Amino acid sequence: MLSLASAIRALAFCLVVSAVPARGSSFSFGAPMEGGATIVMEGRIDQGDAGRLHALIDNARRSGRPIAQVQLDSPGGNLAEGLKMATEIKHQHLATEVPKGATCASACFFVFAGGASKYVGAGARVGVHGAADLAGAETSNSEAATVLMARWAAAELGVPTEIIGKMVLTPPSSIIWLTREELRTLGAAEAGEDFAASGDGAQRAPKLAADRIETSNVAWSEMMSDALALSSAAHDGKPDLRENCRPESRICQTALFFNRSNGIKAMIRSTRDARGTVISRHYCEFKEDETVWLCTNWDSLAVAREKEISQSAWRPISSP
Repeated sequence: MLSLASAIRALAFCLVVSAVPARGSSFSFGAPMEGGATIVMEGRIDQGDAGRLHALIDNARRSGRPIAQVQLDSPGGNLAEGLKMATEIKHQHLATEVPKGATCASACFFVFAGGASKYVGAGARVGVHGAADLAGAETSNSEAATVLMARWAAAELGVPTEIIGKMVLTPPSSIIWLTREELRTLGAAEAGEDFAASGDGAQRAPKLAADRIETSNVAWSEMMSDALALSSAAHDGKPDLRENCRPESRICQTALFFNRSNGIKAMIRSTRDARGTVISRHYCEFKEDETVWLCTNWDSLAVAREKEISQSAWRPISSP
C-alpha cells in the first residue's frame, strides 16, 4: 500500500495551482456542534497549514474542548500539504463540511475526503482536477503525480472510481465540479437542505448523455461522467482509461473507452499540448465493418476517420 510519506516525497515538487495569492489558509473557531468544537479553514492551502491544523486540534483537546468538525472554503493550493491535512483529519476521526455557498476544490478535495463524516451545504461546490508542477504546467512528472495521488486517494480515503477517473482526465487548467450523486458515492450527506434543492442535485434523466450524443447538446462534463459510469460498470469498477504521450509532437492524449447501450464501442478523448492545455476533444465510435474509428471534434464538429495503430494511439486516414 502506498504510504503517505512516500506519496509526499514523490509529490514534493507538485502544486495544484489556483489563482489565489500565496497567503496560506486562515483558521478560526466556528459554531460548536454535537460532540465538540468546529474549526473553520478558509483560503488557499499553503506550506505549513497541516502543522497549524494539528496544533489547533491538539491545543483544543488539551483545553477540554475537542474538535469534532472542520469546515472548508478553499480553492486548493499545495497538494502535499492537502494530503497531510487529509491524513490528520482521518486519524482524528473528524467530520468535514463544505458549508452553504462555499467552495472546496483541487487540494481541498482531499481534505474534505478525509472526513469520517462528510457534509455539503446548499449551493456548495466540490471540484477535482489533475496536478500541475510548480510553474502551473502539466508535464510528464505532474501526470505521474496525478496517477500517484489518485492511487493514494482511492486506497487511503476510499475515493470511488468515478471521481478518480474525473481527477485523472481533467487537466490542471480546468475543474470538474462533482454532482450531488457523485458526492453521495463518497459518503457525503446534505447539510441543512436536501441535495435536490440545488440545481445540480436534480435526478438525471434515465437516458445517459453517452446514449444521446447525436440528438442533444450535451456538456462535455456530463458526457465524461456518464462514459466513466458505463466504462466502470463494464470493467468491474475500473474504467478503461488509456494515456499516450508523443514526445516528437509534444502532445498527450487521454482516452476513455465504453460501450453504449446499443452495443456500439465508443471513446471520448482529450488531447493536451506540452503546457497541459487542452487543444482538442473528440467523441469516437468504432466501425466494425471498416475497423476504423469515426471521430467527431467536440468543439468544431469536424469529422475524421482514424486508424488505431496501438491500444492508445490513432492516426487520421481520411475524411469520411
